Amino acid sequence: MKQPSHEIIKIDPELNMRYSILELACPTYNPPHWHDSLEVLFIQKGSLQSIVGEETDYLVSGDFCIVDRNVVHATATSEGISYLLIQIPYLVLKQYLPDIDQTKLPYVCKNKEKSIPSQEEMTNLLEKLYDLNHEKKKGYQLTYYSLLFTFLEILFRHFGQEVSEEEAVHSQKYIDRLSQIASFIQEHYHEPITLQQGADLLSLNPEYFSRFFKKYMGVTFMDYVYAIRLKAAAREIMSSDLTIQSIMEKNGFTNPKYFNRIFFEQYGMTPSAFRKNLRTNNALRQQ
Repeated sequence: MKQPSHEIIKIDPELNMRYSILELACPTYNPPHWHDSLEVLFIQKGSLQSIVGEETDYLVSGDFCIVDRNVVHATATSEGISYLLIQIPYLVLKQYLPDIDQTKLPYVCKNKEKSIPSQEEMTNLLEKLYDLNHEKKKGYQLTYYSLLFTFLEILFRHFGQEVSEEEAVHSQKYIDRLSQIASFIQEHYHEPITLQQGADLLSLNPEYFSRFFKKYMGVTFMDYVYAIRLKAAAREIMSSDLTIQSIMEKNGFTNPKYFNRIFFEQYGMTPSAFRKNLRTNNALRQQ
């Protein structure tokens, strides 16, 4: 069955999956999220922080990580980063791996701190996939699938784990609950939101709900709310000419000092410096 997803994946219709190179001038932060796609990240330039559960890894050029379907994860990138992003939807995996519902992958990360089986071969395949994206000549899809399927064969051979039907159902139950909460926050983040509202949505007492949310999302409920607000505010700072004060209020923040503090903690600069830096980079690109 198709799994619910929290993050919307941008599908390349030629490949039925996402295959992109992201080149970002400014730092970014993607709060805890999940989706029904297997995700592969390969860093070409810059650095990326990958957070899965209680594990945080720092990836630089030549490093990569793989996150399984419906696994909560977050990322933060440096400015000037360039990386390959592949997201393979459940239905595509199901087509070639009929037992995918009974198979899971642990979080796989190759960086300077970690060694994994077949890492040189996997890195070589990702480098070719990165280069191929820059040279999409006629028939490139055949080369893409050849490289990707070789990569996936290595991945599932070394890391694939069998799961019971009971475990799959149990995991699905918690994803369904998190989906309810995430959808509610996405719709109402610009309004006042309380822990009690989240607990009421799942008919749980606040104490149990608080522990449940922290266990499966890796952050507290209110920290997640603020992260969603912060991401929305950063997007508007980049794309609009509204004042910082207006953007802050529009996205649910009421305390300028707190907004500036958490923005600086996440992006390494003030909101105004963030906007100025972006405009400077855009001007340089147009020269």
